[in-house]
Amino acid sequence: SDCPINGVFGNCTKAAVMNFQQKYKYDILLPEKQTEPTGFVGPNTIKKLNELYGE
Repeated sequence: SDCPINGVFGNCTKAAVMNFQQKYKYDILLPEKQTEPTGFVGPNTIKKLNELYGE
């Protein structure tokens, strides 16, 4: 199910971020020499979000 939009970065949001990171791992994870999603919205994740959905 979709995460509620409530301003809280909870478990559902973290899981969604991890799924996003896994889907775009070549742009987000591998440049940092990571193989597993972290759920942390760092610079590479923000960059990819902006590329896909605008700033």
